[in-house]
Formats: sequence, structure tokens, C-alpha cells
Amino acid sequence: INNDAMVEAPQTKELEQCFQKGTVEEKKRALMTLIKLISNDENYPRMLMPVLTNLQRLEDHSIKKLLFLYWEIVEKTNVDGSVKDEITLAVNALRKDLASPNEFTRGRTLRLVSKIMVQQIVEDMIDAVIDNLSHRNCYVRRNAIMCIYSIYVNFGLDAVENCIDDIEKILVSESDLST
Repeated sequence: INNDAMVEAPQTKELEQCFQKGTVEEKKRALMTLIKLISNDENYPRMLMPVLTNLQRLEDHSIKKLLFLYWEIVEKTNVDGSVKDEITLAVNALRKDLASPNEFTRGRTLRLVSKIMVQQIVEDMIDAVIDNLSHRNCYVRRNAIMCIYSIYVNFGLDAVENCIDDIEKILVSESDLST
């Protein structure tokens, strides 16, 4: 990703201060910068907590969209393969997003979960994903089914075995509605 506008990569402290004390627009720009830097193989391992504590609870939809990108590209495991402690806190926040009253937030979080390739993280959210199979909005249900399919492809039938009947009921009821 092109970073021509940036002469020098910002220091961790600069980004952290922007996340803590900046306006919503400044926070958004700082998060965009962080995403660009991580996408270009820069390493900012200490930014997980500032992002989590200062941005996760904001209600701004553009920041929420950027956070989904951030959680997708950030390194989720330590060198030894164990899940980072900060990611465990992020999983709790994502689980809350999976129960959000906003359908976009639920659907987009389901799409994010389907892209996570760390089984331990996905296992912590599987119950919340399955709960979305019965949501009233078809966008949420469709993304829940696609998420479960992705989990099945990546981790096998054991991870999603207890929701097969729910998916079958949804598919049968949806096909009855279309005829």
C-alpha cells in the first residue's frame, strides 16, 4: 500500500497519543496510518492495547469499519503459536459485536470471524456465531452461514457439528419462502 504522503513512519507514542486524546477524525487518520504500516510489514506489536481500549467502544461507523480491517491484518499469535493476551480481550469485544443490535455490525463481524485462521480464537466465538443463525435479518443469517462454512473448511466438521440442524432448518425455510 502506497505511503508516499508519509515521509517517516510515526512512532508508537505518537499514534498512541492520537488514539487517546485526538478527535474522531484524528483517530481515524491514525488508525488508517497504522493499517497501512502493518500492511507494509511494519511491526507495531504494542499498539494492540491502545487500539482496543481507545477505539473499540467508539460508535463511529467509519472507525468500526477500519477496526475490522485492523483486526483482520494484525498478528494474533506469539512466536510460539499461542494467542496474544490482547487478542483475547479483542475476542470479547468481537463477541459483543456479534450480539450488536446493528445488523451491519453483526454481519461484518461474522465476515471478519470467517477470515480468522487461528482455531483457538474462532472456538471462543463459535457460540455467538451460531446464535446469529436465528437472527431476524437475512443479511446476518447469510453471513452466519458463510462464517460457519468457512470454519468448517478451515478447521473441520468437529468445530461446527452442533449447528448443522440449525443451518438445515434455515435453508429449508428460506427455500419455502422463495417458492
